Amino acid sequence: MKALDYSLTRLITALATGDKAVIENCPEVRFSRETLEPELGRPARFGGAILPSGFRPQASGLSGNLNSSGNYAEQTTVADQIAQAVRAQSHVLALGAQLVPGGVGKIQFPVAESGTQTHWIAEAFGIDPATTDPVFSARTVFPHSMVTSCQYSRQLLTQARADLDLYVIADLGRAIAAEVDRVAILGSGMQEPLGLLNTAAVPVVALGTNGANPVADNLAQMEETVGLANLTPTGWLTTPSIRRRLRKTTSISSVYASEPLWSDDAGGAVMAYPARTSTNVPSTLTKGTSTNCHAIIHGDWTQLIVTTWNHEILVDPFQNKKQGMITTTVYTELDLVVLRPAGFVFCVDALA
Repeated sequence: MKALDYSLTRLITALATGDKAVIENCPEVRFSRETLEPELGRPARFGGAILPSGFRPQASGLSGNLNSSGNYAEQTTVADQIAQAVRAQSHVLALGAQLVPGGVGKIQFPVAESGTQTHWIAEAFGIDPATTDPVFSARTVFPHSMVTSCQYSRQLLTQARADLDLYVIADLGRAIAAEVDRVAILGSGMQEPLGLLNTAAVPVVALGTNGANPVADNLAQMEETVGLANLTPTGWLTTPSIRRRLRKTTSISSVYASEPLWSDDAGGAVMAYPARTSTNVPSTLTKGTSTNCHAIIHGDWTQLIVTTWNHEILVDPFQNKKQGMITTTVYTELDLVVLRPAGFVFCVDALA
């Protein structure tokens, strides 16, 4: 089924009818039954439908009761587009993290901890060179379930003048991307995936007893740390306030002493590596007497794997039927794993 033909609002409306004939004749339901469910190896639960991987959980509510909850989209003079909600910037995948969709059950990613070694031999008979075999380990991921519910009014679905499909699809993507970034950075590992800042064995560069303003040498030390692990950094991620600080902090080289550490090259760069900011990066960490420390993350982001299993939608037209509201719930299953913790380094006591 072509992406341009897929209508999320048509799917929600069909599932909300509760009419088996209407549901099974809906193109999106047929796509779920004939294509997505066989690929997943199981039917959609509770009479819902499997969503294509491009559709993500809805985070905010829409209804036809109030303008702020959806009535703006019902006016006859409404524009063709709906302005998206403002969310934390999402950069983890853009910096190089690998997305692995279509997971089934638990997944193990083999990691070669060490490889075969070479040896020199003397010109003497009967002396065999040492033999060294590769050593492997594995990183295991399993589904963590994210549930997001949203309510649409029947009136909104039938009377919306703006392209509600475009809004919903875009909002789904932005919502899941923001949450993936949050857990990738600071996930607790309890019910949700474990994030970078809570991953053991990731090196840490400390700035001071009570934190300190980052300077060029600190960032150079972070770059060196990743290099000593024989990996190549792909970028930086920090807070908007640290970006402000680095714009006022000069380069380590006397030749470029007037140049700030944070440049505008390629949308933002530090020491020639892409640099991005997000409010998902913590800015209220504690170090000594300071409680306003910011995190700076640097590393080879290809060492971070984001695995997704499935995205499933369930529509309930009965929960608030007297109010004319349809409850839509999207289930998303994903996990994160760092293949090589030494491929990252972070600072958790930077002051802005």
